[in-house]
Amino acid sequence: MSGADGTTPELRAPSIKGALRFWWRAMNGHLTIEELKKQEGQIFGDTSQRSRIIIKGIELTSPKIVKRSPLPHRERGFMKEAFDTRQFFTLKIGFIDNAVFTIEQVKSLVYLTFTLGGLGNRSRRGFGSVKLSGTDKPTISVILKHLKTVNPKGIFEENTEGGISARYNRENAYPFIKEIEIGRPDNDLLRIIGDATHFVMRDNPYPYKASIGMGAGDRFSSPIYVSVVQQNKDNLPIITTLNTVPPQNGQKNYSRDISLSLQKEFKRQIL
Repeated sequence: MSGADGTTPELRAPSIKGALRFWWRAMNGHLTIEELKKQEGQIFGDTSQRSRIIIKGIELTSPKIVKRSPLPHRERGFMKEAFDTRQFFTLKIGFIDNAVFTIEQVKSLVYLTFTLGGLGNRSRRGFGSVKLSGTDKPTISVILKHLKTVNPKGIFEENTEGGISARYNRENAYPFIKEIEIGRPDNDLLRIIGDATHFVMRDNPYPYKASIGMGAGDRFSSPIYVSVVQQNKDNLPIITTLNTVPPQNGQKNYSRDISLSLQKEFKRQIL
């Protein structure tokens, strides 16, 4: 995340609140679009009502800014300014309790937002990952517990492969959670994730755009979200597979090119 100049790293309250909103939507794929918009407005605000969740302050302790390549799989990738690893910040959130959402659900939403996702550029490829101090280590059972707190409708369950699957009665056209998996430990995860992206795209350029995402042209955020979590001395990847909804521009129907097998291959290289 960057400030007004678009370059200098900055922790921004609107971006964090946007991340909370994004993951709340992703955990509610059982709702119709109309129900989703109504409940989202009751929690995060809309044109007719104020938000129940207020970011009251962000305090970054002794910030250290460094230059890093967002493409670690390339030996000579371009560099961008970023917050160095092991930076600490305090986030203060205010919440107005109501019948739609409780304070315990807010706590679980915050936990899942920072565990399944990250902040800033390339957060879907392991960058901007955040560890919450004083909370449970992110195991499948812990993640499942928080998912059931945010959404107690019984749509999330542990699957036979040791991950989490979601069951819905409909296929709404937005990126809701379908599966969550935790991979093997490795201290060079950003390079592994970058390599997987590069090789899958190189060998499958057309289905890649519709299946894994694209940064140019119609632009499509990847439905495969990879975050990095720390356990003891190891780093583990958490891969969240979202419903794939590529753009429709009238000229190109990317939905025809979606390849679930390509998504599985991409995840296999990381897991």
